[in-house]
Amino acid sequence: MQKKTQLPRRFFRAGDVIFKEGEASQSAFLIESGQVEIFTVQDGKHETLNHLADGHVFGELSVLDDNIRSASAKAVTDTLVTMISKDQIRARLSSADPVLRLFFDALMGHFRTEVGHRQDRQLPDQPKAAQPSKELADLVRMESELALAIENQQLYLNFQPIVELESGHTDAAEVLIRWESPERGNVSPGVFMELAEVTELVVPITYWCIENGLKSLQKLDAQAHTPIRLSFNIDNRLIADESFLPWLVDQCQKHAISTSRVKLEILERSLVGDHAIEWIERCRENGFPMVLDDFGTGYASLAYLNKFSFDTLKLDQSFVRQILHSRSALNLCRSIVMLAEMQGLDIIAEGMESELEANLLRGMGCNFGQGYFYSRPLSFEQLQKYLAGQSASSVNT
Repeated sequence: MQKKTQLPRRFFRAGDVIFKEGEASQSAFLIESGQVEIFTVQDGKHETLNHLADGHVFGELSVLDDNIRSASAKAVTDTLVTMISKDQIRARLSSADPVLRLFFDALMGHFRTEVGHRQDRQLPDQPKAAQPSKELADLVRMESELALAIENQQLYLNFQPIVELESGHTDAAEVLIRWESPERGNVSPGVFMELAEVTELVVPITYWCIENGLKSLQKLDAQAHTPIRLSFNIDNRLIADESFLPWLVDQCQKHAISTSRVKLEILERSLVGDHAIEWIERCRENGFPMVLDDFGTGYASLAYLNKFSFDTLKLDQSFVRQILHSRSALNLCRSIVMLAEMQGLDIIAEGMESELEANLLRGMGCNFGQGYFYSRPLSFEQLQKYLAGQSASSVNT
């Protein structure tokens, strides 16, 4: 179990100064018990700005915008506070929605200006208000462009084959989303999908991806290719979307695709709450194979195997890429493969880049492999040729 870090506490006696105006800031404070006065001194005159008690937070402004203290704080009574460090606060801000972060930065600038006007002076050596982040503003613009990209058919699909290690035949392909922007060219999935995942855009993108993926699978079937399955990544917002699963079943029927050929990949972080258990069970009842993605990277991987019903584990590429260089990674991969076998689960090794890795994992009993050793992500036309080549090879064998 991951050990939780307890926030530090500090006790101040009545009359103690907690911090002074003009000092550098390292922490914000939550009052657990006691009373605190926030004050400033102008022209030698003490001016009280606020009195705070249990449950109030103070000292956060200078931490949030990385500035110096614009006022002082003093314990009025014996006071116990919990200290929240600058790093802890900034880490949470950095993972927030980019639009909210842009508004937050603007709000901090306006607030600082207002404080300066009210005090009618500039604190000595006070830095100028931070300039708006160009990177953050660009993310906001990108969010708008990405929303239009869905409507304007700028998105397209790639397919990365998943190969059965024993036979070398392609069993499935993971469906990957790509974006060719008129303004930006080909945008890295690591950039735009991260943006989509912190906004609501991941929902319409996933709907688009599945609908077009199933159309592609239907075309492959019509061309008499060896039947394969498709694997789609499912965000936790889709798990909470009551209309998603019925829509997915309807799409499979519409395109004459058996649900058994549509694999749903779920990340560990999506498995929160009883509704996730119920959702996975309903998916399996409808015939969808369930895949636990990036297995081994979370803190509760083994607990998830006991709690949730999966058909396949995906061994994270961070382990696969180390098996030739690290004995611990090799032993860990071997243990996970054995665990999957005992649980009656298939296992896919991600990130295979060499024949030696493939042979080693096949020898362990790993069922499937995915990575550049077998194929890079392919366009639909490239996938057609890839499968046609495999069919021809099977006939000639």
